[in-house]
Amino acid sequence: MKYKWIELQNYAGIYNGMQLRQIKIDFTKCKTNKILIRGKNGSGKSTLMGAINVNPDTNDKFIPNAEARKNICMECNGIEYIIRYIHPITNSGRGTTKGYISKSVNGKMVELNPNGNISSCKDILYDEFNLDANFMALSQLSSEDRG
Repeated sequence: MKYKWIELQNYAGIYNGMQLRQIKIDFTKCKTNKILIRGKNGSGKSTLMGAINVNPDTNDKFIPNAEARKNICMECNGIEYIIRYIHPITNSGRGTTKGYISKSVNGKMVELNPNGNISSCKDILYDEFNLDANFMALSQLSSEDRG
């Protein structure tokens, strides 16, 4: 898998660190396969590292009372994918997270999870990227805050 870009909206760590409600990082401009993420304490580095995996993020990562979104564009075996998570707000608080994944087929993006169900979104990710439960568990462990 090769990341092309990531876009985060209303992530608390990014807002607290840089006062930005939205950030987009374009990895296609990178000259090497190694990326250095640096910044002052509290600037959002850990938030970015936690959000860069293909899993949905937990609700404690977002600005309260603001809809949060994560969009990731990646390439796998020459095929482009866009993964989108929406964490809505309802009258009673944070709503049900929706997850979508699109795949480039014959030059057109085709939605693989039109109902937005998180369980089916994860199943599609497992299948499309040949991931297993061990990868998902390890990616969650690696993104936990070490305090």
